[in-house]
Amino acid sequence: MTDNNENYQKKLVSLEDAVAQIKSGDTIWMGSTLSIPSIFLDMLSDRYTELNNVTLLGNTFINPSKMLTDPKYRNAFQVISFHKDLQFISPSGDSYNMDYIKKPSGSYTETICDAFNVNVLVTEVCPPDEFGNCNLGTCGRDITPYINKHPSITKRIAVINNLQHPSTYEGGPISIPLSDFDIVCECNHPIFGSNSVEQKSC
Repeated sequence: MTDNNENYQKKLVSLEDAVAQIKSGDTIWMGSTLSIPSIFLDMLSDRYTELNNVTLLGNTFINPSKMLTDPKYRNAFQVISFHKDLQFISPSGDSYNMDYIKKPSGSYTETICDAFNVNVLVTEVCPPDEFGNCNLGTCGRDITPYINKHPSITKRIAVINNLQHPSTYEGGPISIPLSDFDIVCECNHPIFGSNSVEQKSC
């Protein structure tokens, strides 16, 4: 456990510094539904005047984020959701900065990583357990563990949220080892749609 703590501290940066790791031209896998880090997205949105050609991919964006509803961000960011059965819609009924692609057949990982040249993984996870594994939360485990292993990924960022609910899914991998991440940051915010009223500053 001591080694895991030391590893965690070596990788730990502020949320601002983690967001600063994103560069123009990056294609980022953001996770699935509740594991898509919405606060990270909002802070990344604030860099829209300095970034260009950044693509963000995810499996159903349902967390509110200003990037998804203000058309001024579309010049810098392209957001692609691989589901349309669940989607974030702004109060006006519009989602300006998102394109929808139906869930592909065949290997999901190959379709995402190879077709879109994904090079960065950013996802929200639970704090590492006693074995140094970061659970991907209730809805984050289906695709992200496989994308994490794809050779095209050159940078991995974990957004640690103490309020994420660990998955107990038994049909496949539900976590990513802390050792796989290059950078970790912390942002403890209530999970969208949960009954939690606890909120801590990021």
